[in-house]
Amino acid sequence: MSTIEQQVTCSTCPWSKFCITPPVMSKAEVDAKIQGDLDKVKETKDEGALMQPMLSALMFSGKDTECQVCPVFAAKLRESPLLSTKIRELMKAM
Repeated sequence: MSTIEQQVTCSTCPWSKFCITPPVMSKAEVDAKIQGDLDKVKETKDEGALMQPMLSALMFSGKDTECQVCPVFAAKLRESPLLSTKIRELMKAM
């Protein structure tokens, strides 16, 4: 993405200048959802219910680390490994 494309994208940004949105769930929420489904299986004793915890694990795994990033910010991170390293170092220092 060229600088001009980035400027145009940023000037019409649907992200309202928030380049990153945080994960939608915490690790505790993901674990609670999966554990809740496992508890339901234990209560029902239905063999067909075994699929629900597995599907929940597939659907919710990673939701605690996944964030959404605007396309311009993502492009800058891909183009510059140094930028990614500086951000990582900044976060470790906090």
